[in-house]
Amino acid sequence: IKDEWNYWVFRERLQGNLRGEALRKSYAVRSEFDADRITEEWKLRFGANISYEEESYKYLDTTDFSFFKKWILSAQIAKSINNHWSWGVYAKSYSSTYKNIKSSFKIGPAVEFNIFPYDEYAFREIRLSYSLNYLHNNYFEKTIYDKTKETLASQRVEINSLFKQPWGNVEVSAEYSNYMKDFSKNKFELSMDLFVNIFEGFAVNLGGDYSKIHDQLYLPARELDLEEVLLKRSELMTQYSFSFNFGISYTFGSIYNNIVNTRLD
Repeated sequence: IKDEWNYWVFRERLQGNLRGEALRKSYAVRSEFDADRITEEWKLRFGANISYEEESYKYLDTTDFSFFKKWILSAQIAKSINNHWSWGVYAKSYSSTYKNIKSSFKIGPAVEFNIFPYDEYAFREIRLSYSLNYLHNNYFEKTIYDKTKETLASQRVEINSLFKQPWGNVEVSAEYSNYMKDFSKNKFELSMDLFVNIFEGFAVNLGGDYSKIHDQLYLPARELDLEEVLLKRSELMTQYSFSFNFGISYTFGSIYNNIVNTRLD
């Protein structure tokens, strides 16, 4: 079958919201665009993401205003070598008021090895990858290390695993990264998701992640205002973060109803 789009898939998403009350008003706009071309030999992915949020509130005779903005441009090229090995190049440019980054550009090569053949991805995989990155940052404000801009080199090691069985599936991933000029400036992340089918129609899911953080080179040197902290407009210094989630679901009824009807969705 001839594909008129040559395997390219494009997607655009636009979202906005407006909230208000007597003393508080806020609005947000988000836009995302993706262009992907994925075949057995090549993976080409390009994306753009823009977010802007603004909030104002009045207290007594004072009016306070805060905003948050972020944009991300990304590109990925991956090439299959054989049924176990792949190589690629990744590039990313972004800006974030939350992270005190006026502009950032990162690019670097990567290589990946899958213990199981790639064509078994629907059932099991254990992928190990390694990447090197060149990074240049420009900051809105002087950082805690007295920098307004800097060029860095970093490395990252990842392990991603997935196993699917009739009883459910489990996903575990771990990632370690550090800056080459100082290995003490590093980050370690571990996450897990477990989905278990208890009996027909009833399932339980558990998940969580933990991060050990020592790489916040971008934090501003000045002490943050109380409003910035309460409204979560700027990232705070921390040595770790974690999250945990739990859920159950139960599905029952006809096993023959596979009709799709989107009227009034």
